[in-house]
This record gives sequence, C-alpha cells and structure tokens, in this order.
Amino acid sequence: MAHGISRPNAPPRKRRRVAAASAEIKEQKRRTAKVAALCMHSEVQDALDVVDNLIESIVGKFGKSFEEIQEALHLGGHVLKAQRRPGINNVCAHCEAQSQVDWVGDPSKDRVRHVVEAARKLPRTYLDLSQEQQQVLLDQLAASRAEEERGIGAKPAARIQDSRAVLQHIRRELVNLHDRDKMEFLFVTTTGSTGKVAVTDTFLTPSATAFINTVSKTEPSVWISSFEAFAVNGVQGLLHNHELRKDNMKAHIRETLRGQIATHSGRPCNRLEFEGYEKLIVEKLGVVIEGWTCPDFVSPSNFKLISQVEELYRAVNNGTCYVRKLDKAEHDKHILSNQARAALGEEVYGTKKGKRAEVLQPTTESETGLDD
Repeated sequence: MAHGISRPNAPPRKRRRVAAASAEIKEQKRRTAKVAALCMHSEVQDALDVVDNLIESIVGKFGKSFEEIQEALHLGGHVLKAQRRPGINNVCAHCEAQSQVDWVGDPSKDRVRHVVEAARKLPRTYLDLSQEQQQVLLDQLAASRAEEERGIGAKPAARIQDSRAVLQHIRRELVNLHDRDKMEFLFVTTTGSTGKVAVTDTFLTPSATAFINTVSKTEPSVWISSFEAFAVNGVQGLLHNHELRKDNMKAHIRETLRGQIATHSGRPCNRLEFEGYEKLIVEKLGVVIEGWTCPDFVSPSNFKLISQVEELYRAVNNGTCYVRKLDKAEHDKHILSNQARAALGEEVYGTKKGKRAEVLQPTTESETGLDD
C-alpha cells in the first residue's frame, strides 16, 4: 500500500511501553541525591566557618562586637549584588533591559539610551564603545544599584512597599526579642515631611504603654499623633495638635453631659447652661450634675489648665461625673433652697444684666439639706 493512505478500519498501533524504573535504579537515584545534598551541606558549613573566622578577625582587630560585624556584613542577596563589581557584561544587560521598560519616557535617561542605541549598531556592540560611553553605562548601573539598596524608587508605591517591608522586618525582630528576652520597646515611626510618602508604624510593649500613660498623662495614640505633628511642623504643629486635643475633650464633655440631661429629663438640651444652671437645669429639668472635678462650676471652655480638662474628661468617661435625676422631694427642696439663698442676696440664678459675671459654685448636699 502506498505511503500516506490511511486505513480507517485498521486497529490502533500499540506503542512500546517504557519500562518502569526498577527499585535498584530508584534507590541509586536517591543515594546520588543524598550524597549531593550532603556534599552541598558540607560546602556550606565550610563557607560558614570561613565567614565566622573572618568576622572574628575583624572583631579582634577593631574591638567591635560579633553581632555588630555580622549586621555590617548582612549577607543578603541584594547586598551581594550591590557589592559585585559592575562589569561591561552586566552593565549592557541592565541598561538595555531598563531602556525598554522603566526608562521609557524618562528624560533623565536620554544619554544612557543614546549610548545603548549606538552600541547596537557596532560590530561587537558594547565592547566597541568608547571609554567615555562605557563609563556612562557603568555609572548608571552603580546608581541603579545604590537606588535599589536604599529602597528609594521612582514610584511612590515602590517606596511605600519598601518602607512596609523594612518595618515588618523590624517589628518581627522586636516581637521576637520581647517574647524571648522580655525586652521592652517603644518603637514609633512617622514621616518627617508631607512631601515624602512614608508608612507610620508603632510597636509598644505593655511597659511602654504604661510609661506613656503614667509619665505623659496621655493615651499612646494621642502621644503618637503629637510626635507626628512635631516631626512634620515642629513646635507649631505640636501646639496646634495640643489645642485640637483640648478642644476635642471639651466637646466630648459637653456632648456627653447634654445627652445624659436629655435622657433623664426627657427634654432636649440644646446647650449646657452654667451661669443659669440652677434655674435652667436643676429647677426646670429636674436633674443635677454630680462629681464635677473642677473647683469652679464653669464651662470647660473657661478652664485655665489643660490638667483640669483632662481630669474632668476622665471623670466623664469613667462615670464618676454624671447627670442624676432628682425625685419630687429632692426637686422641691432644691427649689426652696435656691429661693432662700436668692432672698439672702446670693446670685443663685446668675448675674443680673449690667453686672460683672462671677463664678457660680455648685450646690452641695449640706446646702440643700439633703442626705445620701
């Protein structure tokens, strides 16, 4: 039959089966792989011994610690690559690849691209370049390696990723030290300029958190935001941040007490009255404010010291300063007591029009004749 004519009814041709590897062959392969692994392990151990001896010699020569020299060497792959001498072979590979990808449309790399294009037209490409042209490429490779080593890229996303990787490594090491050796850390990072893209990170051990709360009398989050404000804007930023924090605490005090007054009285409290407290809050709404920490019963906006604002802020949050609803008997006694005090000339219901405002003292239990 002529070649090329198919036989539709012909039985399928059986392919020769490949003989399975025998158990002896498999065992031989395993032994060979094991010997190769042991040889590589032995070579690695020899290399480590050489490195250890080298580190010890540097330690003895300069009087540094073993860990310090170890950290200075830092035998990571990117460091070894950066330390390798830039020759013309890896220079041409780097510049040619980058000129087609990352350097497209970058005016600062025009000179390098012109050298790359000129090398392509030469018989031996880069080997026939002049010494000056080769030096241009060598300088560019050195600059690229330095840029990669510093982690500073042309794109903000690359800088953020690099910062995040470095901070994650530092955090991991600090966590290990804390768990292993019970070391305490106060680690805070923030950007020093709004023109730089950076990642803010914090790592506070329990002792560091307690230290901030005890010494600075502030929450760690507030302390960290103050540090960031100072890093970016100096003292002015810190003062501005301080004022914002004080204003936020005052607003929180007012809103919390107003909400409690509205809840207990069943009537909306549009503003927290201080000068007309007895008339507009106690007598009209039937509630009193207990646990006021400041000696003078005035608006938090009139507090002279930030410590007074912080003390009242903590009292409101802890529930020691709160609004209490008066029963009918207490309410009537308050009204009678206020009227009697007003009859004696005391300005219980605030200052009259045209007179200088004075500080109003809160009503005490002894003055109202009430017992707990």
